[in-house]
Amino acid sequence: MIKTSTVLKSLLFLVVIAVSVSGFAGALQASQPTENSNVVVRTVVLPSAVENGQGSGEGAGNSSVPSGIVPYALYERDKEEKGKPHVSDAWARPAPANGVSAIFLKLQGGSQDDRIVDVSTGWASNIFIQRTVKGKDGQLHGQRIKRLRVPANVAANFTPDGFYLIIGPLTRELKDSQLFPIILTFEKSGPVRVMVQVQAQRE
Repeated sequence: MIKTSTVLKSLLFLVVIAVSVSGFAGALQASQPTENSNVVVRTVVLPSAVENGQGSGEGAGNSSVPSGIVPYALYERDKEEKGKPHVSDAWARPAPANGVSAIFLKLQGGSQDDRIVDVSTGWASNIFIQRTVKGKDGQLHGQRIKRLRVPANVAANFTPDGFYLIIGPLTRELKDSQLFPIILTFEKSGPVRVMVQVQAQRE
């Protein structure tokens, strides 16, 4: 016959094993990150989720916002960038080091009235806005502009017979097909980085 003490020892061993497994499972569950953990990326619930009864968020009711859930920081940055003035098709003529060139571009006003208060680049010791005006002598002259007002949602072209940028003396040569950066700083929208292409021939 099996002794009573042997049976009791076997039962006690099984109880110890069960308690150990239960404790390990509890510790493993506690170690998993929760929804309120600092490592969770903040998100905004967009229209598609709202329509499915999953909640509401800043994107609710805005059809211009893409569907799905996106990181909140990226969503906010995208909204901010869309409200800024936009610059495109910036180009300049080739010029030697220590020479001077002009930059022409297309400017689209942002969501609010603004002003260009500064222009900078690492490719020249000076860069500024200038416009062509007719003097009292009937001759055309370049007039330097310190600040340029940019109305909201208004498109404007920087051309030789209007507004444009003068860059120079250059710290390095501007070669055909080359790209170089400039920064337009707006009073409200802040800095906007623009890549300028050097073009020997312009159609």
